[in-house]
Amino acid sequence: MSSVDGTASVDGSGHTGVLLDFSLPDSEFLQQLEAKVQQLYGARSEEERRAAQSELTAFQMHPQAWVRVDKILDASESSEPSKFFALQVLESLIKYRWKTLPTETRESIKLYVQNKAILLSSSAGVTSRENELFSPS
Repeated sequence: MSSVDGTASVDGSGHTGVLLDFSLPDSEFLQQLEAKVQQLYGARSEEERRAAQSELTAFQMHPQAWVRVDKILDASESSEPSKFFALQVLESLIKYRWKTLPTETRESIKLYVQNKAILLSSSAGVTSRENELFSPS
């Protein structure tokens, strides 16, 4: 159930989904995302895992989720699973909503992806794991 301003959601347990609060500062959002990703992969119970999965899926499905992708990918503190999650959000946007975006937005996203690819392919500091993360399957 969405709030009046559409920034947060309530899951079945009555907890507000903080990832859907787009008014959060980027640093706080990144901390919350990392916590949810860690909860998903390190859950002690199936209930914890499902709660994390539910909130991550709700975020991924939100029409504005893509605006956080660059913050996740560019943050050095983001874990590989969080970066992979961000790439899934971006992939979904490109596959299913690309033509609905304004031309300026599409061009901006294309430029970001191109610059990121160039940076990753030319940087001596890029680890092989980062190369695997961004390589086509």
